[in-house]
Amino acid sequence: MTAADSISGPVGNGELLRAKIRLGARFLTPTIDAFWEQPRLVEVFPEFLVAIYGSVRATVPLMEAASSVALRLDETDPVAAALPGYFRKHMQEECDHDEWLLRDLEVIGRAREDVTNGLPNPTISEMVGAQYYWIFHSHPVALLGFFAVLEGNPPRQEDLTTIQARTGLPSEAFRMLRHHAELDERHASELFEFIDRLPLTARHIELIGMSALHTLLALQRFFDGLRMENAGISPPRGRA
Repeated sequence: MTAADSISGPVGNGELLRAKIRLGARFLTPTIDAFWEQPRLVEVFPEFLVAIYGSVRATVPLMEAASSVALRLDETDPVAAALPGYFRKHMQEECDHDEWLLRDLEVIGRAREDVTNGLPNPTISEMVGAQYYWIFHSHPVALLGFFAVLEGNPPRQEDLTTIQARTGLPSEAFRMLRHHAELDERHASELFEFIDRLPLTARHIELIGMSALHTLLALQRFFDGLRMENAGISPPRGRA
């Protein structure tokens, strides 16, 4: 069965992408569940926040880069012409989230200088770095696949409440995550509707799908690697 077969009736590109991500996420869900259910969660959670800072701090710069490239293409490319307006609104809503995360980390004893000056998580760097490559060397529409994964599966408030109870950490350590639990559901709906409106070619659709799949695979390796490293287990090397 294909992603399209799982939906009855006419399917737009946004809904088709959502269905593909749901199918692809089946291999990711057990990994994420194992991460949040591990016995050493109170020790690992701060490391998780430090690692995702690398992604949060890149959100606005990625959109700035995509908008810059799109503006150079917009005279001949209607897809590129539509991107800066969408990213402009999105950047306003994502502004300063990296600062919020630094404040949350300070609550649990992590100095912001240690976080900002520390080496980034290599899997997060790979996940974000691929987006820059596609933006500059293929088409900035690729970034929509990245956001479709990250915002299409937002954390649930009840899950964050459970994690807080299990770790015993203060509610102030969860402020940025809780904000995204509220914001990303709306962002996801707006994103998939926007994709439906774009005059995408087969190449655009393939590129967005490639970006989404790469993000899913990177997230699986990230959660798996962080869990095993904090359990004293060396994660496998050379996984694609």
